[in-house]
Amino acid sequence: MRLRTWIGVVVVLLLGLAIGMRTFSPTSSVSQLISESAQRPARNALGQAFAHPESVSAPSKNERQGTSASATIGLTPQRLVLPSTGQVDGGAPHRFDRAGLDEAMRSAMPEIDLCYEEWLKIQPTLGGRMNVRFTINTDDGVEGQVSHVSVGAVGINKIAFEGCILSVISALRFEPPLDGEMTVSYPLAFVAPPSPPEELQSELGNLCQRMRNEAQRSELAAVSLDDLLTAVISNLEQQTPSLKVYFDALLPSNIPPVQRKETFKRAISAAMGRAWVCPEFEALWDGKPI
Repeated sequence: MRLRTWIGVVVVLLLGLAIGMRTFSPTSSVSQLISESAQRPARNALGQAFAHPESVSAPSKNERQGTSASATIGLTPQRLVLPSTGQVDGGAPHRFDRAGLDEAMRSAMPEIDLCYEEWLKIQPTLGGRMNVRFTINTDDGVEGQVSHVSVGAVGINKIAFEGCILSVISALRFEPPLDGEMTVSYPLAFVAPPSPPEELQSELGNLCQRMRNEAQRSELAAVSLDDLLTAVISNLEQQTPSLKVYFDALLPSNIPPVQRKETFKRAISAAMGRAWVCPEFEALWDGKPI
Protein backbone atom coordinates (compact mmCIF):
# COMPACT_ATOMS: atom_id res chain seq x y z
CA MET A 1 0.00 0.00 0.00
CA ARG A 2 2.79 2.45 0.91
CA LEU A 3 4.60 1.64 -2.34
CA ARG A 4 1.48 2.33 -4.38
CA THR A 5 0.99 5.60 -2.53
CA TRP A 6 4.51 6.85 -3.36
CA ILE A 7 4.20 5.70 -6.94
CA GLY A 8 0.99 7.72 -7.25
CA VAL A 9 2.60 10.81 -5.77
CA VAL A 10 5.59 10.56 -8.13
CA VAL A 11 3.30 10.16 -11.16
CA VAL A 12 1.25 13.21 -10.19
CA LEU A 13 4.40 15.27 -9.61
CA LEU A 14 5.77 14.32 -13.02
CA LEU A 15 2.47 15.18 -14.68
CA GLY A 16 2.41 18.54 -12.92
CA LEU A 17 5.97 19.23 -14.08
CA ALA A 18 5.11 18.29 -17.66
CA ILE A 19 2.07 20.56 -17.62
CA GLY A 20 4.07 23.43 -16.20
CA MET A 21 6.79 23.07 -18.84
CA ARG A 22 4.19 23.21 -21.60
CA THR A 23 2.01 25.97 -20.28
CA PHE A 24 4.61 28.46 -19.13
CA SER A 25 6.32 28.61 -22.50
CA PRO A 26 7.80 32.08 -23.20
CA THR A 27 6.38 31.87 -26.73
CA SER A 28 2.80 32.07 -25.46
CA SER A 29 0.72 34.95 -26.83
CA VAL A 30 -1.98 37.02 -25.16
CA SER A 31 -4.62 35.88 -27.59
CA GLN A 32 -3.76 32.32 -26.60
CA LEU A 33 -4.17 33.23 -22.94
CA ILE A 34 -7.56 34.85 -23.47
CA SER A 35 -8.99 31.97 -25.42
CA GLU A 36 -8.13 29.16 -23.05
CA SER A 37 -8.97 30.99 -19.83
CA ALA A 38 -12.37 31.98 -21.11
CA GLN A 39 -13.22 28.66 -22.65
CA ARG A 40 -12.36 25.01 -22.75
CA PRO A 41 -8.74 24.35 -23.72
CA ALA A 42 -8.45 25.59 -27.28
CA ARG A 43 -7.35 23.29 -30.01
CA ASN A 44 -4.88 25.52 -31.83
CA ALA A 45 -1.72 27.48 -31.11
CA LEU A 46 -3.61 30.66 -30.30
CA GLY A 47 -5.43 29.09 -27.40
CA GLN A 48 -2.67 27.26 -25.62
CA ALA A 49 -1.37 29.92 -23.26
CA PHE A 50 -4.63 31.39 -22.05
CA ALA A 51 -5.55 28.18 -20.29
CA HIS A 52 -2.39 26.99 -18.64
CA PRO A 53 -3.38 25.62 -15.23
CA GLU A 54 -2.29 26.98 -11.91
CA SER A 55 -0.06 24.72 -9.87
CA VAL A 56 -1.24 24.26 -6.32
CA SER A 57 -0.67 21.98 -3.40
CA ALA A 58 -4.10 20.47 -3.03
CA PRO A 59 -5.67 17.39 -1.44
CA SER A 60 -4.89 14.05 -2.98
CA LYS A 61 -6.94 10.96 -2.23
CA ASN A 62 -4.51 9.99 0.54
CA GLU A 63 -4.71 13.44 2.12
CA ARG A 64 -8.49 13.31 2.15
CA GLN A 65 -8.14 10.06 4.06
CA GLY A 66 -5.98 11.75 6.66
CA THR A 67 -2.46 10.78 5.59
CA SER A 68 0.38 13.23 5.23
CA ALA A 69 1.08 12.69 1.52
CA SER A 70 0.89 15.76 -0.73
CA ALA A 71 1.14 16.36 -4.46
CA THR A 72 1.45 19.26 -6.89
CA ILE A 73 -1.38 19.19 -9.38
CA GLY A 74 -2.72 21.35 -12.20
CA LEU A 75 -6.20 22.78 -11.98
CA THR A 76 -8.28 22.29 -15.10
CA PRO A 77 -9.02 25.70 -16.69
CA GLN A 78 -12.65 26.63 -16.40
CA ARG A 79 -14.79 29.46 -17.70
CA LEU A 80 -14.42 32.45 -15.42
CA VAL A 81 -17.95 32.70 -14.04
CA LEU A 82 -18.43 33.52 -10.39
CA PRO A 83 -20.23 30.71 -8.53
CA SER A 84 -23.61 31.28 -6.97
CA THR A 85 -22.55 29.77 -3.63
CA GLY A 86 -19.46 29.78 -1.49
CA GLN A 87 -18.88 33.51 -1.66
CA VAL A 88 -16.11 35.16 0.31
CA ASP A 89 -18.62 36.73 2.69
CA GLY A 90 -19.64 33.39 4.18
CA GLY A 91 -21.85 31.53 1.71
CA ALA A 92 -22.06 27.75 1.37
CA PRO A 93 -18.68 26.06 1.84
CA HIS A 94 -16.69 25.15 -1.24
CA ARG A 95 -16.01 21.52 -1.97
CA PHE A 96 -12.75 20.19 -0.62
CA ASP A 97 -11.27 19.12 -3.94
CA ARG A 98 -9.50 20.63 -6.93
CA ALA A 99 -12.66 22.04 -8.50
CA GLY A 100 -13.77 23.48 -5.17
CA LEU A 101 -10.44 25.22 -4.65
CA ASP A 102 -10.59 26.69 -8.14
CA GLU A 103 -14.14 27.87 -7.50
CA ALA A 104 -13.15 29.39 -4.17
CA MET A 105 -10.35 31.43 -5.74
CA ARG A 106 -12.64 32.66 -8.50
CA SER A 107 -15.15 33.79 -5.90
CA ALA A 108 -12.38 35.75 -4.14
CA MET A 109 -11.09 37.49 -7.26
CA PRO A 110 -13.44 40.53 -7.25
CA GLU A 111 -12.16 41.53 -3.80
CA ILE A 112 -8.56 40.67 -4.72
CA ASP A 113 -8.91 42.84 -7.83
CA LEU A 114 -10.24 45.65 -5.65
CA CYS A 115 -7.17 45.38 -3.41
CA TYR A 116 -4.94 45.70 -6.46
CA GLU A 117 -6.84 48.51 -8.15
CA GLU A 118 -6.78 50.62 -4.99
CA TRP A 119 -3.02 50.15 -4.74
CA LEU A 120 -2.53 51.07 -8.39
CA LYS A 121 -3.93 54.50 -7.51
CA ILE A 122 -1.02 54.91 -5.09
CA GLN A 123 1.66 53.09 -7.08
CA PRO A 124 0.71 52.77 -10.77
CA THR A 125 3.65 50.47 -11.53
CA LEU A 126 2.95 47.95 -8.76
CA GLY A 127 3.10 44.40 -10.02
CA GLY A 128 4.68 41.03 -9.48
CA ARG A 129 3.97 37.46 -8.47
CA MET A 130 3.04 36.03 -5.12
CA ASN A 131 2.23 32.59 -3.77
CA VAL A 132 -0.52 32.52 -1.19
CA ARG A 133 -0.21 29.72 1.36
CA PHE A 134 -3.08 28.85 3.63
CA THR A 135 -4.18 25.97 5.80
CA ILE A 136 -7.70 24.57 5.78
CA ASN A 137 -8.76 22.90 9.01
CA THR A 138 -11.91 22.41 11.06
CA ASP A 139 -12.91 22.84 14.68
CA ASP A 140 -16.32 21.20 14.50
CA GLY A 141 -16.09 18.74 11.60
CA VAL A 142 -18.86 20.67 9.84
CA GLU A 143 -16.99 23.47 8.05
CA GLY A 144 -13.41 23.95 6.95
CA GLN A 145 -11.90 27.31 7.79
CA VAL A 146 -8.79 29.02 6.47
CA SER A 147 -5.99 29.57 8.96
CA HIS A 148 -2.26 30.34 8.93
CA VAL A 149 -2.54 32.53 5.85
CA SER A 150 0.80 33.79 4.57
CA VAL A 151 2.82 34.75 1.54
CA GLY A 152 5.06 31.93 0.34
CA ALA A 153 8.57 32.09 -1.05
CA VAL A 154 7.46 34.49 -3.80
CA GLY A 155 5.95 37.84 -2.82
CA ILE A 156 5.59 41.45 -3.91
CA ASN A 157 7.19 42.96 -0.78
CA LYS A 158 4.31 45.32 -0.11
CA ILE A 159 3.08 44.28 3.31
CA ALA A 160 -0.17 46.27 3.27
CA PHE A 161 -1.10 45.16 -0.25
CA GLU A 162 -0.30 41.54 0.50
CA GLY A 163 -2.23 41.82 3.77
CA CYS A 164 -5.30 43.00 1.87
CA ILE A 165 -5.19 39.88 -0.29
CA LEU A 166 -4.54 37.58 2.65
CA SER A 167 -7.55 38.99 4.47
CA VAL A 168 -9.74 38.09 1.48
CA ILE A 169 -8.37 34.55 1.37
CA SER A 170 -8.89 34.11 5.10
CA ALA A 171 -12.66 34.53 4.65
CA LEU A 172 -13.00 31.51 2.34
CA ARG A 173 -14.94 28.52 3.64
CA PHE A 174 -14.65 24.88 2.61
CA GLU A 175 -16.03 21.50 3.45
CA PRO A 176 -14.03 20.11 6.38
CA PRO A 177 -10.85 18.22 5.52
CA LEU A 178 -11.07 14.64 6.69
CA ASP A 179 -8.94 13.74 9.69
CA GLY A 180 -6.96 16.92 10.02
CA GLU A 181 -5.87 19.83 7.89
CA MET A 182 -4.60 20.66 4.43
CA THR A 183 -2.11 23.32 3.30
CA VAL A 184 -2.56 24.94 -0.10
CA SER A 185 -0.16 27.08 -2.13
CA TYR A 186 -1.86 29.16 -4.81
CA PRO A 187 -0.07 31.43 -7.33
CA LEU A 188 -1.23 34.94 -8.13
CA ALA A 189 0.29 37.50 -10.48
CA PHE A 190 -0.33 41.21 -11.02
CA VAL A 191 0.63 43.31 -14.04
CA ALA A 192 0.48 47.10 -14.02
CA PRO A 193 -1.35 48.26 -17.17
CA PRO A 194 1.28 49.20 -19.78
CA SER A 195 1.02 52.34 -21.87
CA PRO A 196 0.17 51.48 -25.49
CA PRO A 197 2.05 53.05 -28.40
CA GLU A 198 0.44 56.25 -29.58
CA GLU A 199 -0.56 54.71 -32.90
CA LEU A 200 -2.65 52.12 -31.04
CA GLN A 201 -4.87 54.58 -29.21
CA SER A 202 -7.41 54.76 -32.04
CA GLU A 203 -7.23 50.99 -32.50
CA LEU A 204 -8.11 50.41 -28.85
CA GLY A 205 -10.98 52.86 -29.11
CA ASN A 206 -12.44 50.70 -31.87
CA LEU A 207 -11.46 47.37 -30.32
CA CYS A 208 -14.97 46.37 -29.32
CA GLN A 209 -16.42 47.12 -32.74
CA ARG A 210 -13.54 45.31 -34.43
CA MET A 211 -14.24 42.25 -32.29
CA ARG A 212 -17.86 42.32 -33.40
CA ASN A 213 -16.93 42.73 -37.06
CA GLU A 214 -14.45 39.85 -36.95
CA ALA A 215 -16.86 37.55 -35.11
CA GLN A 216 -19.50 38.15 -37.77
CA ARG A 217 -17.26 37.50 -40.76
CA SER A 218 -18.56 34.73 -42.97
CA GLU A 219 -15.13 33.09 -42.91
CA LEU A 220 -15.62 32.35 -39.21
CA ALA A 221 -19.15 31.01 -39.52
CA ALA A 222 -17.96 27.43 -39.09
CA VAL A 223 -15.93 28.21 -35.95
CA SER A 224 -17.55 26.96 -32.74
CA LEU A 225 -18.56 29.51 -30.11
CA ASP A 226 -15.98 28.05 -27.75
CA ASP A 227 -13.22 28.80 -30.27
CA LEU A 228 -14.55 32.06 -31.71
CA LEU A 229 -12.69 34.40 -29.37
CA THR A 230 -9.48 32.59 -30.28
CA ALA A 231 -10.06 33.21 -33.97
CA VAL A 232 -11.13 36.83 -33.45
CA ILE A 233 -8.07 37.79 -31.43
CA SER A 234 -5.79 35.94 -33.82
CA ASN A 235 -7.19 37.83 -36.81
CA LEU A 236 -6.88 41.19 -35.05
CA GLU A 237 -3.25 40.48 -34.17
CA GLN A 238 -2.48 39.51 -37.75
CA GLN A 239 -4.13 42.65 -39.09
CA THR A 240 -2.35 44.90 -36.57
CA PRO A 241 0.99 43.37 -35.48
CA SER A 242 1.61 46.14 -32.93
CA LEU A 243 -1.60 45.07 -31.23
CA LYS A 244 -0.09 41.66 -30.55
CA VAL A 245 3.02 43.27 -29.05
CA TYR A 246 0.83 45.37 -26.76
CA PHE A 247 -1.37 42.43 -25.79
CA ASP A 248 1.69 40.34 -24.93
CA ALA A 249 2.91 43.13 -22.62
CA LEU A 250 -0.39 43.64 -20.81
CA LEU A 251 -1.07 39.95 -20.26
CA PRO A 252 2.09 37.83 -19.93
CA SER A 253 1.75 34.07 -19.86
CA ASN A 254 2.34 33.71 -16.12
CA ILE A 255 -1.01 35.28 -15.21
CA PRO A 256 -3.17 32.53 -13.65
CA PRO A 257 -6.45 31.79 -15.47
CA VAL A 258 -8.63 33.21 -12.68
CA GLN A 259 -6.99 36.63 -13.17
CA ARG A 260 -6.70 36.96 -16.92
CA LYS A 261 -10.05 38.40 -17.94
CA GLU A 262 -9.92 41.27 -15.47
CA THR A 263 -6.21 41.88 -16.13
CA PHE A 264 -7.00 42.29 -19.83
CA LYS A 265 -9.98 44.57 -19.22
CA ARG A 266 -8.07 46.63 -16.63
CA ALA A 267 -5.28 47.36 -19.10
CA ILE A 268 -7.63 48.39 -21.91
CA SER A 269 -9.55 50.62 -19.50
CA ALA A 270 -6.33 52.30 -18.32
CA ALA A 271 -5.23 52.91 -21.92
CA MET A 272 -8.57 54.49 -22.80
CA GLY A 273 -8.82 56.51 -19.59
CA ARG A 274 -12.25 55.10 -18.81
CA ALA A 275 -13.90 51.79 -18.06
CA TRP A 276 -13.82 49.52 -21.09
CA VAL A 277 -17.33 48.16 -21.51
CA CYS A 278 -17.60 45.68 -24.35
CA PRO A 279 -20.61 43.33 -24.44
CA GLU A 280 -19.10 41.63 -27.48
CA PHE A 281 -15.99 40.66 -25.54
CA GLU A 282 -18.07 39.39 -22.63
CA ALA A 283 -20.18 37.26 -24.99
CA LEU A 284 -17.14 35.85 -26.77
CA TRP A 285 -15.51 35.12 -23.42
CA ASP A 286 -18.53 33.16 -22.28
CA GLY A 287 -18.83 31.30 -25.58
CA LYS A 288 -22.15 32.96 -26.41
CA PRO A 289 -23.36 34.36 -29.74
CA ILE A 290 -23.07 38.09 -30.33
